Amino acid sequence: MYPERQAEQRQRGDWQVNLSYLLGLDWQIPFEFQKVRGRERTLEELKKAAKGGAFEELMGTVAELRPQVTVAETRAAKLRTQLANFEVLDSYRDLSRRAAKAKLDMQALGRESVGLHETLGHLERAVAVEAPAAKTDVQKLYTDSGIELPGIALRRFDEVNQFYDSVVQNRRAHLQHEIAETRRQVAENESSLASLDIERRDIRQTLEGRGALEDFVNLQRELATLEASAAALRERYKAAEILEGESTQLDLDRVNLKRRLQEDHQQRKAALDKAILLIADAISELYDDRTGRFVVEATANGPEFRISIEGDRGGGIANIEIFCLDLALLQLTRERLGGPGS
Repeated sequence: MYPERQAEQRQRGDWQVNLSYLLGLDWQIPFEFQKVRGRERTLEELKKAAKGGAFEELMGTVAELRPQVTVAETRAAKLRTQLANFEVLDSYRDLSRRAAKAKLDMQALGRESVGLHETLGHLERAVAVEAPAAKTDVQKLYTDSGIELPGIALRRFDEVNQFYDSVVQNRRAHLQHEIAETRRQVAENESSLASLDIERRDIRQTLEGRGALEDFVNLQRELATLEASAAALRERYKAAEILEGESTQLDLDRVNLKRRLQEDHQQRKAALDKAILLIADAISELYDDRTGRFVVEATANGPEFRISIEGDRGGGIANIEIFCLDLALLQLTRERLGGPGS
């Protein structure tokens, strides 16, 4: 049994308001505490739903949602700008294919140029080392040996020398021709590469910011999805802000109410002292060997009222505590408001 409660299952706000009024305290303060507790219960239900109930996928904390909102809004803004600058180009597909073919042709020419440069280097080295065949001065050899060669033999040696010279000249002429042809192919490749590069660059400049109608429609669809996602995240962010802001506000309200309660108890000290003395006198009249006290405390959950008598907490003492409190309240209200015996 609780002396401050008129019934076992009464809500805290009921007996806090009632006792505050009967004791001559500001009963509106515990009434405000009751409203704060109601808001807290609602907030707790919302938090439970957000953590594991129906709204688990729809809620979140401000800290968690802020980067998601920022990223989603930035993506949507970029795509919105892209769409604003987008131009539908009828020949987009053809130009795209031409650009792709130019890239492939440039790659093929690049590989061919590598082979041509290797061939050119090999030919130039071959020309550099190409020299006439070494000729043996047979006539001098025979002369030194004391042998006189006939005229026909000398003619044959001259013909051989001329043949060797013609072979070397033909070989060098062939190599020079091959070098010239390879250089022509290299120059032609470089010219083709330059032309393809210009064509590809021009096509890319033409395609920049433009595309086919199909691409434009797809971008519009993507933007609609992004904007819907960003809007949903913004609503979740606002809801999280409200929940967290309400939690902070409730803490502030409790602090302010406790301060008001302390100030009220200080201002109405005379009324509290009178109630304390009435209860103490009643206990001393009933018990010679026991003392008791009446405590009124300002807490963050509203005013707390406690009456206690020394000794065993049996039913008898609990009933006496209730009797003493009721007797004091009767006398206080009779003096302040009037009533039986006044």
